[in-house]
Amino acid sequence: MPYYSTRSITLVSSSARTANGVSSAYSVADIIEGRVYISITATSGSGAPTLTVIVQDSDDGGTTWYTHTASSGLTATGQTPLNLTNFGKTIRISWTITGTSPSFTFSVVMVGKG
Repeated sequence: MPYYSTRSITLVSSSARTANGVSSAYSVADIIEGRVYISITATSGSGAPTLTVIVQDSDDGGTTWYTHTASSGLTATGQTPLNLTNFGKTIRISWTITGTSPSFTFSVVMVGKG
């Protein structure tokens, strides 16, 4: 049975956000698969506020970014996992927030296996 190491990376630290954004880039060349956990701890706003979290990957160190996977429009507190396989050497998180005066307090953590 092969031995795999695991690594946890905080891709987006917990904070209240009211606008679209993008995280820093993280090297994941030593990871072959993983799971991203989106944790929403507070929401507010009107006009049906939604948060969409997008995992982007790059095979050239961050010059060109591709959408790897995305959450559906999230509207409530809780955790949402996204499975990752077959991704590039570098990843980052981007997010889109919609609604009237929206605010989402959230974090994104990746647990990878290499």
